[in-house]
Amino acid sequence: MLDFRRLHVLHTVAEAGSMTKAAEILAFTPSAVSQQISALERQAGTPLVVRLRRGIQLTEAGRLLAEHTSALLDRLDTAQRELDDLVHLRAGRLRMATFPTASARLLPEAIATFRRTHPDVELTLRSHPSDRSLELLRSGSIDLAVVFTYAFADVIDLHDLHTVPLVRDVMHIVLPADHRLAGAPTVSVADLRGESWIQNHDPLCSRMLTHICGLAGFTPRVVFDSDDFTTVSRLVEAGLGMAVVPDMATDQMTSGVVLKPLQQQFSRQIYAVTAEKANPATLGMLGILTRTHRAPRARREPVAAVSG
Repeated sequence: MLDFRRLHVLHTVAEAGSMTKAAEILAFTPSAVSQQISALERQAGTPLVVRLRRGIQLTEAGRLLAEHTSALLDRLDTAQRELDDLVHLRAGRLRMATFPTASARLLPEAIATFRRTHPDVELTLRSHPSDRSLELLRSGSIDLAVVFTYAFADVIDLHDLHTVPLVRDVMHIVLPADHRLAGAPTVSVADLRGESWIQNHDPLCSRMLTHICGLAGFTPRVVFDSDDFTTVSRLVEAGLGMAVVPDMATDQMTSGVVLKPLQQQFSRQIYAVTAEKANPATLGMLGILTRTHRAPRARREPVAAVSG
């Protein structure tokens, strides 16, 4: 393969019209320029430059290589500009995925900040269960996932990814407003043995309910499931069962339910997750999420009318 540095010297000689002028431009000696041209001619197997008393003249082969080198230099200039745009977030894309409550509660402020700061970066957001978001991240289909997991073992695998903890989201029991425990300051899951349950459709949420009830010594009798917390709340309000919902979903609760803290507090941890080597746009969003959400959130007092 032809040496690009020597091709650059040939291009400079062609532009300058002489070895001496090319040497000045390249900060070489005229002898060094001549040596580079001679070495390139040996690589090409044909003369490239005719040395005249005043200046030089390119052979047909020399003109061919000089023209192609000019095109290559133009492409490199374009590549450098585009790379600078990517590095400085004047271009590029950021593909994100997360679960619905994070879409509603964690990401809008961060996305708005990112768009104000980097308006030329294309940003997309998709909604998926956490395990699916991690699959997409590992396959390269997205750049950043915001996921949640619980403390019990082997829920989701994060070992090969870069994780940043964002928020610890406390769980609450949701009861009908007229339930016998509605006035209690806290509720033990064990006190709800024999009740029917309404669970979120997400597989991790299903495992969480089974785990919590298992700690209390029983298996929950699930009568409905839904991936919409307002629907879950309406079903609880109608007296069709109990539910466990995260703090981030409490703004979706309806007026006929009450939220109660668990006597044994239980929570989920929310993470921002990227590949080990992330692009500049991903790192920019990660910084915004960290600044916005990594500090502990102020806890709200449960209210009688909240949604799940």
